Amino acid sequence: MKPVIFSSQLSPSERRIYKAATILFIAVFFAFMWPIYPIFNHIRPLILGMPASLLYLVSLLCVAFVAILALYLWEDRHGKLQEPQEPSRPREPPGSPEPSRSPDPVSTPDAGRK
Repeated sequence: MKPVIFSSQLSPSERRIYKAATILFIAVFFAFMWPIYPIFNHIRPLILGMPASLLYLVSLLCVAFVAILALYLWEDRHGKLQEPQEPSRPREPPGSPEPSRSPDPVSTPDAGRK
């Protein structure tokens, strides 16, 4: 399956939204790593009762969560979440009995009691 961002069926505005989301998630990923994280890697000051490093990590997670939620809501509003239709198979009319299956003699509870 081809990733959505590379699809030729996207309009320029849709492509821009997916590129912005991708860039944001890559930036959040790199913000958790070495060159940036040590800047905040201190116990003091305490902010909201948390060390600065923990507050930094929690805020990055919140940014990623809000971005995913916004992208999901945008896709839902624009109908991008609809699954492709599978070939339909004939359906039984409502109220019709289930197809009967003969019980498997090995799996029945009384199989070993004879």
